[in-house]
Amino acid sequence: MALKERLDQDMKSAMREKAQLRLDTIRMLKSAIKYREIELMKPLDDAGVEGVVSTEIKRRRDSVEQYKAGNRQDLADKEAAEIAILQAYLPQQLGEAELRAK
Repeated sequence: MALKERLDQDMKSAMREKAQLRLDTIRMLKSAIKYREIELMKPLDDAGVEGVVSTEIKRRRDSVEQYKAGNRQDLADKEAAEIAILQAYLPQQLGEAELRAK
């Protein structure tokens, strides 16, 4: 299944479950993907979508640092929760033991 189709299905299930943070995060991601497609003037494939997801995760990590520096732990926690949701759309990273085995 294509990543964009998975996002659509996950958005529908988040609506049904009334999982507001997950729904908001997926909507934000779909918007970022759409902006990137408009910028490139072509639809993104899965690798392009993964690139957008990685960019959004990086933005949120920067935000977490800024919020912690500004003593806003509540906002830092929200950004960290969004990072966890976004990471589900990236391929699984190899662990250190798996890297050593190769």
